[in-house]
Amino acid sequence: MKTIYKFEHNNNIYIGSTTDLKVRCWAHNQHKKQEKHKHLKLYKYCNDNGIEDVREYIEVLEEFDNKHLGKIGMRIIEHTYIKDFNANLNMISAISKKMQKKKNIYD
Repeated sequence: MKTIYKFEHNNNIYIGSTTDLKVRCWAHNQHKKQEKHKHLKLYKYCNDNGIEDVREYIEVLEEFDNKHLGKIGMRIIEHTYIKDFNANLNMISAISKKMQKKKNIYD
């Protein structure tokens, strides 16, 4: 199952996508503890605000069957949510320039 999710705390928002939300939340928690990731907005925000477990602030926005949506389509939807929610904790676009050139969202 592919998932688009939102982390929100005090009107600060991060939008992400994953094929396994439980594993992704675990990875977020591990990354925010590591020194090499301390510069990333989401992890810096969590550390500065005493957020121990990101799962407490995660909301599923959409879920998709793996068979019906490719990586590019998933990223396009994620990008739309980033723009719609004005996600200030996302640092880069969900869609690379290479992906923008492709037209089929099911690739």
